[in-house]
Amino acid sequence: MKKWFCALGMMLALLMSVALADGVKVTFAEKNGQINGGYDYTLKLNVSPASDKDLTVSLTCDGLDGAYSVVIPAGQKSTMLTVPTQVVEERGKVVFELQSGDGYTGAGKHTLTIQRLPNVQFYLGINFGTVGKKMSVRMTVTNSSTIVKGNNTFQLRDDKGTVLAEAKWSNPSGDMSFSITPTADMEGYTRLSVWLGDRCVADGGYLTVVAKGQRAVKNVETERKLVGIGMDCGFGGKNTDQVLEVLAKHNTNITFFMTGYFVRTFPEESKRVLAAGNEIGDHTNTHPQLTKERPYSMMRQIVFPAETMAETLGVSPRLMRPPYGDVNSNVISVSRAEGMECVLWNMSTKDSIGKYTVEECIKNGTTRAKLAPGNILLCHLDANHSWEILDAVLTYYEEQGYTVLPISALIYATGGSLPLMPSTREALLYTDDYWPNWLAERGIEIETKE
Repeated sequence: MKKWFCALGMMLALLMSVALADGVKVTFAEKNGQINGGYDYTLKLNVSPASDKDLTVSLTCDGLDGAYSVVIPAGQKSTMLTVPTQVVEERGKVVFELQSGDGYTGAGKHTLTIQRLPNVQFYLGINFGTVGKKMSVRMTVTNSSTIVKGNNTFQLRDDKGTVLAEAKWSNPSGDMSFSITPTADMEGYTRLSVWLGDRCVADGGYLTVVAKGQRAVKNVETERKLVGIGMDCGFGGKNTDQVLEVLAKHNTNITFFMTGYFVRTFPEESKRVLAAGNEIGDHTNTHPQLTKERPYSMMRQIVFPAETMAETLGVSPRLMRPPYGDVNSNVISVSRAEGMECVLWNMSTKDSIGKYTVEECIKNGTTRAKLAPGNILLCHLDANHSWEILDAVLTYYEEQGYTVLPISALIYATGGSLPLMPSTREALLYTDDYWPNWLAERGIEIETKE
């Protein structure tokens, strides 16, 4: 009889433990949820009644990593489980299912809708700003799904991760704009990206910022008889050697503004120009009117020849002359952002127009020109008898007591400087101390601006 009572007691204890386990249920607090793919999702689990021991709760998911577990401490009636999700191209659903385990019964399923991230693009590949002037960076945004409520604030960031602006978006709007006011420390290039929380949803945007009132250089202020000459090299290199002979005769160096086409087509002539001590400047890739180009195309017209010169000649140009003198603030902004001063002229031989004879071109650059300290002369390498015109011009300037300099040397000699090089390009040859050293070697004093 005693043995029978012991067995009955053990059986009752076992039945009570089973009943206790069956009495503790773990359920999902909600049956459904949604999240943008790529973000962590938090599930809430409820325990009823609270267990007198720690519970290790397991659940499966048919669309993510497969299985998860979480420990719910004794006496606790709920807990949170955070699971990662993947970025998806199309909206999809995954189902979480609770599993029964030691000390509890798992009951219920949770359906999670994973929305794809919005398709965000910069409306313009390059945006232009002015220091102190409010501007907008416009985005196009499309998404067949909705942004999770409370998570629709986008951030515009620079390449250092600094948040420049925030903007909210929700369907069905097709665009979104960030409002910013550029500061002086933003002059030059800034690479832009757009973020939703900790996810980058758009990259590859550019912002170029220029100082208010920044103009292209036509001449420099000085009382000394210093002038600069810029010879444009667009499409023909046949006169190169004759021009170099004239420069050697006068012991003078000038600036040659070369197109990318010129450097690629006449690499040996380009190298001889550089070897003779002359400055190489950027004259765009194919000689278009820059103000008529779309923003990104305009930028590439300026950047591509600089890359060509770096590869072919080992130089990074620090000056850019826009063809036809066609310029606006956007052209200046991109040029300076690339570390190149935008340079025009205030004297010209007019040798490319076609209606002037060689003699008239000489007069245009000498007696008809309003020669004055700090002036910059325009002429062309492939003009008819360009070397003869240059010889006469140099002789005249010497007779008037003027010293001819490459344009960058002229800028430095008169107390100026050039824009900083961007971090994306190395200053090949023309470093910040190149022209000051060049002037010092020739005994040319550098003015100090007050």
